[in-house]
Amino acid sequence: MKSLDEIKRRAERATPKEWFAIVHSPKVVEVCDGGYKPIIHWAGFDSSPYPKVPNAEFIAHARQDVPRMVKVIEYLMKEADNSCGCEEFGNNHEDCIKRWESKVESILAGKEGG
Repeated sequence: MKSLDEIKRRAERATPKEWFAIVHSPKVVEVCDGGYKPIIHWAGFDSSPYPKVPNAEFIAHARQDVPRMVKVIEYLMKEADNSCGCEEFGNNHEDCIKRWESKVESILAGKEGG
C-alpha cells in the first residue's frame, strides 16, 4: 500500500535507535538519539501556546511508536488476506483485499476515523 510504504520509508530513514526528550530549561527542549546526541533542538519559544515538553515527548516516542504501528498494520493486513472468508460467501478474494487496502489507505490519509 502506497501510504503505508511511505510511512515505513520515512521511519527507516530517520535517525536510528530510541529517541528521548530532554528538557534543559523552560525555554530549551531537545529530542536526542540513544547516545544523547541532539536530533532536534528548540530554544526560546516562550510565546508559543503549545505544550513544549509533551510535544517533544510525542516526537521522541514517534521514533519507536511508528515502526511498531506499521508492523501491526502489516500483520493485520496479512491476517485479513489469509482469513477474510470472503470466498465462503461467494465474493471474489481479490475484491475483498482491495476493499481492505482502500479502507486502510483512507484511514492513513485522514479521510476516515477508523
